[in-house]
Amino acid sequence: VSGGNAEGRISSYTWGSTGGADLAEEYLVHDESINAGDVVSLTDELLYVERASVDSPHVLGIVSTKPGVTLRDWPGGISPENNRAIALAGRVPVKISKENGEVKVGDRLTLSKTLPGLAMKQTTSGQSIGIVMEESLGKDKVLTFINLSYWTPVMQLSVAQNSDGDIVDTSDQYDLNGFSFINVKAIASISGKWSIDENGNIVAVSITAEKARLNKLEMVDQGTGEIYCTWIEFGEWLKVAGECLDRDGESDNSSGEVAGESTEVTVDDNNNDDLASDSIPDATTPDSDPGEGSPESSPSESSTEIPDQVGDGTSETTPEPEPVIEEPAAEPVVEGGL
Repeated sequence: VSGGNAEGRISSYTWGSTGGADLAEEYLVHDESINAGDVVSLTDELLYVERASVDSPHVLGIVSTKPGVTLRDWPGGISPENNRAIALAGRVPVKISKENGEVKVGDRLTLSKTLPGLAMKQTTSGQSIGIVMEESLGKDKVLTFINLSYWTPVMQLSVAQNSDGDIVDTSDQYDLNGFSFINVKAIASISGKWSIDENGNIVAVSITAEKARLNKLEMVDQGTGEIYCTWIEFGEWLKVAGECLDRDGESDNSSGEVAGESTEVTVDDNNNDDLASDSIPDATTPDSDPGEGSPESSPSESSTEIPDQVGDGTSETTPEPEPVIEEPAAEPVVEGGL
């Protein structure tokens, strides 16, 4: 069936005679191997399509096997050679990859990560191609209802009680789609190789991080197997035997060894006045008795400087006691002559 309008534009459509159930539109291809069931995307060339890959930004549809209705409209200058009917709506068979497992009725399909033109089971948020209408077991194509959209899986948890009475998750996997887990008591892997308990203790085979801030670090002596706790305190690297017991950086062991050195403690007294007075000799007590081997003070010395005991930072001069000079005794007066 064809028709025209006042502008001279010609359009046409064809009713399918084989019972197809999709609405298709014709597009052009350079790759003649593209055929029914391939997922295609637009190219930069007008009205041309190619097999879609996981990086394709413009997924268009699926090459129809037997379209129910085919639309076509070729602008002037375009020769409709090597054209393909691309299903835009309805249901069509789609080529699938089993890389994400078998699919069943109701599953979503997305682009294969490894095979351009093929679809695979969708398990995470992203580009959806359609909804599966039959199981894939033993098939390389599945009937799919076309639904080009961005799809986010609904978070569904399947739980069961194990032999220990614990409630465990039996789901294969699920996508939180940017939401958070809150009020979680503990998490553990099925292998038992990693876990996070309710006290924040992490058990893992290895940890890779760009940066870590630690108050203390426990290390195992590779020779003896003993555990040591190590930390930095006032710029010194200290260690003690045993586990790090206190989160606040204090250990039950009151003394720590400087790594690679013997322990050395320096006491820094801030009371300078007390230190100064302790170092000043008692001004009332001579350092030594003058005697043999100790010259006496010269009589010419008139003063001796003694540090002030008041502690005002100055020195005062105490005058040397003046020597006592005795006057000669008067001669006796004799009366009368010889």
